[in-house]
Amino acid sequence: MGNRARELSRTPRDVGSTKEAFMADDKLKRGANDRSKVAGGEGYEVSCFAKKHDITAEQARDLIRKVGNNREKLNAAAAKLPKKK
Repeated sequence: MGNRARELSRTPRDVGSTKEAFMADDKLKRGANDRSKVAGGEGYEVSCFAKKHDITAEQARDLIRKVGNNREKLNAAAAKLPKKK
């Protein structure tokens, strides 16, 4: 087996860390610090936050820009917004 074939046949365990091999965001870090913030640059987090509060994704992004990424403050601010139609 040539070097290129050996390289292509590697599994994530062979590479070392799955973060290095396949992910831009470390999904293994899911502690309290991660849950206390909303990552405005991550579309799935913005979508989930918007869905939870029945607002649009644009409204959610605007809130994150204005309030910051602290989930507690964002939840309070989102509660004051009109719901999407």
